[in-house]
Amino acid sequence: MRLNRRSPSCILGTLLTFSLVFLLIQLNLIPLFGRYEGDVTKSYQAALMAKKQSYQFEALSKFSNLLIRFHISGFLIDSKLLKSILELRDVSPVLNKYCTLLCNNATASQFGVISHVDISKNFLEGAKEAGFSHFEVIGRDPRVLPMRISKRHDIPYHHFFVYKDYLIQLVIFYLRNDSYFWHGKIDWSQVSQTGSWMTKQWSHDQKLYGNRGEGAYDKMEFAEVKVDNVYFMVPKYPKKFLNQIQHSTFLECNYERAAKFVSRHYDDGDVVGERFRSNAKDILIAGAAVLDELGIPFWLSSGTCLSWFRECRIIGHSLDVDFGMKIEDYSVRLIPAMEMAGLMLVHQFGKRSDSYELSFVKDQLKLDIFFFYEEGNTLWNGGSDTSTGEKYKYIFPWFDLCWTEFVGIKVRVPCQTLSYVEANYGKSWNTKVTSWNWKSSPPNVIPNGQWPKEEWPEVMQVFEIIEVEES
Repeated sequence: MRLNRRSPSCILGTLLTFSLVFLLIQLNLIPLFGRYEGDVTKSYQAALMAKKQSYQFEALSKFSNLLIRFHISGFLIDSKLLKSILELRDVSPVLNKYCTLLCNNATASQFGVISHVDISKNFLEGAKEAGFSHFEVIGRDPRVLPMRISKRHDIPYHHFFVYKDYLIQLVIFYLRNDSYFWHGKIDWSQVSQTGSWMTKQWSHDQKLYGNRGEGAYDKMEFAEVKVDNVYFMVPKYPKKFLNQIQHSTFLECNYERAAKFVSRHYDDGDVVGERFRSNAKDILIAGAAVLDELGIPFWLSSGTCLSWFRECRIIGHSLDVDFGMKIEDYSVRLIPAMEMAGLMLVHQFGKRSDSYELSFVKDQLKLDIFFFYEEGNTLWNGGSDTSTGEKYKYIFPWFDLCWTEFVGIKVRVPCQTLSYVEANYGKSWNTKVTSWNWKSSPPNVIPNGQWPKEEWPEVMQVFEIIEVEES
């Protein structure tokens, strides 16, 4: 019997052929397996997303039903949903398709309620029966702080309702001085005692009201909308409300510090000071009303800012009221509107491009408006000496604007108030000073050249007020 023996080169060729065939099979099968694995992953992710959206829809629809059932006048303030409602409202007046908006993959939504509405025990029990867990954040009532009541009075700030990992925040808005709504900040230490997982997940979420501190909003009206077959109350003018969110941060005056300062430096019988405060309050409110009507953002500046920061009231030995405003916010309607309101222009110094300043008088009291200019990471306003034509520059570190309450109205102040006041008055701002030279006393003042003499008639205008006698 004869065996068919193959040469080594033939065997090697066969092995190479099998290896090549196997490699080709692998190269073709791996993408198939990869696509299969990718399809499985995508399907899993889609299932998770659908489940998440289902929880979101369930939570919002259940919460809406609870508000209706217990007659709670809650309103939607979720910025993402309000923007979507605005966009779709332009296309269709009825937003009633299933999950067009309420399944937007969010992890939380926000509602508001006015403080006089009772969040009753029945409502909270109803929420629990509907599958919500509940947490509450409380804080000091700021409306009683000026009264210097020794006993602390706490009020609810926020309610949190969690449904299957979906968070609904109910913000309590308090009406202050019948002029604006205010809400408190979130103290997550109160929540962490029973819901530490909530603190980790949501304590840095800037969409939650109160995470950036206290907030203030204009008074608002409400309207009903139907979204995905669910009824909600929303701000009647949602665009106006949305525009306020980014700039809503509120700073409370430090009444405790103010009381200590007043007790050290003032007598109870300061009749002259009280008379000035009353008159200054009137012109401050009148000027603020004009600028608010024009939509011009302004802030308390110079001595009036110090008044708020140090004493929570107008300084009795001051001489005027001071506003600040960015030069780009100037409007040609400003002067006519002020004069229509009885604030007559008496000074117009500088020019729009440099050291612009306006002064108005009402009942023999002056309101100064200083215009600020950006320069690098600083802001500055100018001053002009009418006797010499010399210019001065007052330099401030960059600041943002926050809301506060002063003389009973909502006004703006620099958020970084301490650095602003220290720039203008130095480290001794908390000491009473009755002698002040505007050209040399402020630590932040520097010479800024001199107006050419031929420009004096334009850049240093002083107007005489002519009083017309009534016949």
